[in-house]
Amino acid sequence: EAPGAPAGAATSTVSAASGALAAAWRARGAAETASAGLGYCPPDAPPDAVRLLDAAGAMLALRYELRAPFAAWLARHGVEGPLARCEVGAVRRRAVGRALPRVFVCADYDVVTPAGASLEDDAAAEAEVIAATLDGVAAAAAAAGGAAPPLEVRLGHPDLLLLALAAAGVPEPSQPATLAALAGVLAISP
Repeated sequence: EAPGAPAGAATSTVSAASGALAAAWRARGAAETASAGLGYCPPDAPPDAVRLLDAAGAMLALRYELRAPFAAWLARHGVEGPLARCEVGAVRRRAVGRALPRVFVCADYDVVTPAGASLEDDAAAEAEVIAATLDGVAAAAAAAGGAAPPLEVRLGHPDLLLLALAAAGVPEPSQPATLAALAGVLAISP
């Protein structure tokens, strides 16, 4: 992506897919956010962050990721949730030699739950992220003129397995033995 160059077919496809992805996430109730493409460079910036000096000598950086600015905003404003947000945007990494920075499209969907939320609320937030990801991939693939690739979601978090057993009516004292029995059948780790 050279500055001032006309947008090619690939750029149009990425733009359409990114827009469809964000629209699918907004339809799920997520607030769309937009972080700045240029900001002050933190002292702990990754080595491949694109750094620039402004006229006054201040160190600046091109956007490296989408989640860190959102997390900083949450902390600065004391927001504890519940909140769902999405952002699709370009991030940049330093290139090798004198080449232009490498550009990647990054898509983040975050669900923030209040501190001390129940295990059920945290599991529901994780399930929402998975459902939103599946919806978003399908929408982006359709906008790019294709079909969504086959996707498989694997859940290995032990708390999610215990919640599934509880929802199925397995009494708590029997859950470890049930997991051990299922481990041989389903190839899971208890």
